[in-house]
Amino acid sequence: MLLSIIIPVYKSEATLCQCVDSVLSEAPADSEVILVDDGSPDNCPQICDEYATRASRIRVIHKENAGASVARNTGLNEATGEYVFFLDSDDYLTEGYFDKLLYYKADLVLGNFIAFYNDGTPDFSLDVSSAYKEYDLSRFLSDFHIFFPTLFNFPWGKIYKREIILKNNISFDSKIAINEDLLFNLAYYSHCKKIVFEKEAVVMYRQLATSLSRRYYQQLFDWYIKGYTQIREMLISKDAYTDENEEYFYRRLFGNVIECVTGSMLADVNERNESLKVICNNDMVQSALKYENSRNYKLIVLSLKRKNVSLLVFSTKLYLLLLKVKKAIRGILK
Repeated sequence: MLLSIIIPVYKSEATLCQCVDSVLSEAPADSEVILVDDGSPDNCPQICDEYATRASRIRVIHKENAGASVARNTGLNEATGEYVFFLDSDDYLTEGYFDKLLYYKADLVLGNFIAFYNDGTPDFSLDVSSAYKEYDLSRFLSDFHIFFPTLFNFPWGKIYKREIILKNNISFDSKIAINEDLLFNLAYYSHCKKIVFEKEAVVMYRQLATSLSRRYYQQLFDWYIKGYTQIREMLISKDAYTDENEEYFYRRLFGNVIECVTGSMLADVNERNESLKVICNNDMVQSALKYENSRNYKLIVLSLKRKNVSLLVFSTKLYLLLLKVKKAIRGILK
């Protein structure tokens, strides 16, 4: 078997057929499609079974809901292909996708993507005009500022060698809900000698407002810091911690800090204050502040620099209030 395509399936009955149809259209004959039904409560289990009766290379695994990481690990345990590919059940592939990626014999082959909303409206795509076609790991990390936080992080849209995954016991950490994809990739990247980026192979990536990344978790900041710590260590070890990458690293970190700070407003007072205290006293957060000069976050940055939790609570609530006012004004003006 050349290729194992693993698709976790959960609450995606409206998009699942488009996803699977695109895979069946583009996948080579010597491939298997593993649909992992993660205890989906809608019609996804039946849709998966119907596809299995129509296409012999489709295998369906039904399991209790345990999250995308467990679903991907389940698919990995069942995979038999020389290469492994992940795809989310709300995304789909464009014409010629696998022909373009499987042309290369590399430890890792990355495709491109275009993000869009459910109504078909384009959202964004990467500017990859300065990206190279072929990389060793050091050169790939030097272009960290191009690929992060999209292609660098995501597990989908990549051709992995299953041998590398098995030999190094690489899996998705099911104990965390954010950055588990990044940690999987970092573990895999460390064993790559040849990496190829094929910008003409495109995944259509559907933006969903209910994404896990839009929710708040008490451990969110710890998960982010774990990922950023490993990124920085890898960049430094491969002499890729350039001034450009350092600035981009801290700008992206600050964006996630804002996510954690604003999300903490949903917690009770004691939990909120304790979380904000940890954030204020983190060395990486303090290092990130010198790169942030947006007027929108001026008071929040001042609060973080002073490590003043009370001021940070006030400035964050003010920031969220202003966001609501701006949103209301935009609604009126439409």
